[in-house]
Amino acid sequence: MDIVYNWHMTEKCNYACQYCFAHWTQHKEIWRDKATVYRILKEMKNAENSTALFPLNKNNQTVNTRINFAGGEPLLLGKSLIDFASKAREFGLKTSMISNGSLLLKFKEIAKYMDTIGISIDSLVSETNQKIGRQEKNGKSLNYNELSDIIIALKKENHDVQIKFNIVVNRYNYKENVVSSLLKLNPEKVKIFRELPFGENQTGITDEMFHNFLHINSDGGEKLYIEDNSAMTHSYLMIDPFGRFFQNGNNYDYSYSEPIHEIGFDKALNSIDFDASEYLNRYKIGDE
Repeated sequence: MDIVYNWHMTEKCNYACQYCFAHWTQHKEIWRDKATVYRILKEMKNAENSTALFPLNKNNQTVNTRINFAGGEPLLLGKSLIDFASKAREFGLKTSMISNGSLLLKFKEIAKYMDTIGISIDSLVSETNQKIGRQEKNGKSLNYNELSDIIIALKKENHDVQIKFNIVVNRYNYKENVVSSLLKLNPEKVKIFRELPFGENQTGITDEMFHNFLHINSDGGEKLYIEDNSAMTHSYLMIDPFGRFFQNGNNYDYSYSEPIHEIGFDKALNSIDFDASEYLNRYKIGDE
């Protein structure tokens, strides 16, 4: 089984998606201190048999630890992200990342150090992406042909890298068929999330909107994974840009540990409200 840590390395992003929950703006991001980042990565590997994670492994399964680099947009770290991924591999960690895709051609070398690359694609319609904010300041968003070129380039760097797509269902794309086009690019999986009410946005989308999208996009077969809001609460192992574990059980803010590099990995992990059984439920159906 995989123990997956989602490390939001930075909150900086070249997109401005309206539903984004990756906002902190409180402290100095620690990714510039490579020694600290490397130390936390090494502690992740050392924690595979941690008592803090024991409920996840009652059957003494073989444990693999994976670091999922996220953001903001993690590729805004440039070469530093490649260094972190390379070092994670050196420590024996599996590696993945989630990106908006806009910088993947520029930093396609990252594929050499990745087991999985996830690309967030909510729509392939320019007007929809504009409404969402899934575009750069100049109005540029990825189109289908560009997405295809990106995947070809990544596969040339690493034939074995797995590609997955993440879709967030929101009030602008819930009437669109996105999955059928993405499946033509032969991803390992397509994962559908429901827009999460958070902070100033406490409405999210209605059940009817979400189910409408699922009905339109029901042709994904075994490659399609669906995650409603209830499965997202206290069930992810998340680290913020300042090296703290955090959880999203509070609709208006996060709950945090003290920084991992200050109090230690186990103590920080034990101080957050993490639902191991919910995590395991998601793991059983193959989600990440």
